[in-house]
Amino acid sequence: MARIVAIIVLLAALPIRSEQQIAFTHQHDGDLEVCLIDASGRQHLRLTESHGSDSQPAWTADGEVIAFVSDRSGMPSIWIMQSDGSRQRQAHGVSALSSTEGLRNPSWSSDGKLAYFAQVDNGSPGSAWYQDSIPGDAKELAILGANPWRLLSVFWGPNGNSIAITSAVPDGANWPGRGALTSWLFDDVVGNTATPLPVSNPSFSRDGTAVFDADGDLWVGGLFEGSFVNITDSPEIAEADPDWSQDGETIAYHAEGSIWISRSDGTEARMLVEGADPAWAPMTDATGVDLTTWG
Repeated sequence: MARIVAIIVLLAALPIRSEQQIAFTHQHDGDLEVCLIDASGRQHLRLTESHGSDSQPAWTADGEVIAFVSDRSGMPSIWIMQSDGSRQRQAHGVSALSSTEGLRNPSWSSDGKLAYFAQVDNGSPGSAWYQDSIPGDAKELAILGANPWRLLSVFWGPNGNSIAITSAVPDGANWPGRGALTSWLFDDVVGNTATPLPVSNPSFSRDGTAVFDADGDLWVGGLFEGSFVNITDSPEIAEADPDWSQDGETIAYHAEGSIWISRSDGTEARMLVEGADPAWAPMTDATGVDLTTWG
């Protein structure tokens, strides 16, 4: 019996593979912190521990670095850390973004560019920024300078290098998109050529299939085919913020104050933990972070 117990303890202590880990936001001792959880929901690790709010984690393609939003320096800014929580530091120069009311929505390209959204609370449109390297200078996505609509988010397209935005559509505008939102996919960060997208804030599987939330449900389909399937169809529950596992088999999302996961067709849904902002770790050859219980 003692030998069996020892084997169980040893297995529980082994690190799990990175693609089985989900970064997310969890409230701990009154503060929002970035944490990791494994897909079984049994192993957890708190990555940040600051007075204030740490949220919206986003992984680099190699799974080595996580970007997140933190207001530990006063204004919500973009910070980065290693995937084990070490080396936490600010990702950008504050001076270039001093006129904003805070940054949010970090997103990495496949080649390591970091994009994020600058919030403006005085009624002016927000703006999208990116950096070619970390550390590096913040550059504004130029095409948005003449955008009269309120920018809501910025993200990278299905190939990992084309950048996209989601904006609120002004009243009375005849514009493609679901409800009051529309998205544009640019061929590069200069913004020379834009393609309208029929979705807002999607997550992409490796084959380019999109999952996104609309009208309180999750929808899945080909981005450019424009045909989507409602995989939750639950009027009593509002699902949001989906993120696709890199193998395309599982979707993590937020519902009723918790992180849930399901199969890609919406079946076998189960709750993992209280929290928000789920972000699957990418598939890499490396073994993931050794997860333990909350500490």
